[in-house]
Amino acid sequence: MLRILHNHLGYFTHGAKRALVQSNTPLKADKFSIYDANTREPVFHGELSTQGPVARWRDWKFWEADFSALKVPGKYFLAI
Repeated sequence: MLRILHNHLGYFTHGAKRALVQSNTPLKADKFSIYDANTREPVFHGELSTQGPVARWRDWKFWEADFSALKVPGKYFLAI
């Protein structure tokens, strides 16, 4: 099962913006994209960085999607 963990309240325009991808199986992709929620157009692409497992947290592994360089206010969604 794959989950994307993110700040559901939002991010500061010029602050750090990161989401974690959690999965108990290897990912089939190593990249992510951010899309404008209204236009469905891609606005940012990045590479997932492996964060690995957390000791004694089941069989989950984690990857980080850092989109801090995205500075334009708006509504977006992340896809892998």
